[in-house]
Amino acid sequence: MKLKKMKLIKYNLGCGTDIRDGFINVDSAYIKNVKGKYVRGDITTFKYENADLFLIDNVLEHFTFEDARKLLIRLKSFLKPEGNIIIVVPDFKHLSEVINLLSPNTLFTSNGWCSNCLLGTQKTSSDVHKSFYTQELLKYLCEVSGYNILQWHIMPYEKHGGYHIRAVIGVRNV
Repeated sequence: MKLKKMKLIKYNLGCGTDIRDGFINVDSAYIKNVKGKYVRGDITTFKYENADLFLIDNVLEHFTFEDARKLLIRLKSFLKPEGNIIIVVPDFKHLSEVINLLSPNTLFTSNGWCSNCLLGTQKTSSDVHKSFYTQELLKYLCEVSGYNILQWHIMPYEKHGGYHIRAVIGVRNV
């Protein structure tokens, strides 16, 4: 008897132009010439299937802490019991250390990654950062939303520069 391989249901939330193979990529922006599975929708109200994985890469900092908490709580209802959420956010601790070393005239010129990680690109009203995260703040947000941190680390983030926190979280068993 041959076992049927189960297809994982994975979502890339707030994907922008970062369309990933094997994921259902969801963003509220209208993106042209998409190669891959892309759905236009608001990630806070989208009707998800039961998911094995949610990827939230450089998205939570665009929400207030309260709205980020509400999103994480909502995603629990769509997450399979053994499912996970991967969160990637700029590491504010590292960012603040770099800012302290820069002169004001270089903060927004030669070191564009620094201002982008701190404030967002600010090209549109949706690309402004409303919150910041350290490991302690992200851990607190996850815990008050009913999750356990399964693993995390600080990593260099080549796409945006600087360092980011990457956390894998799962639903806390009570």
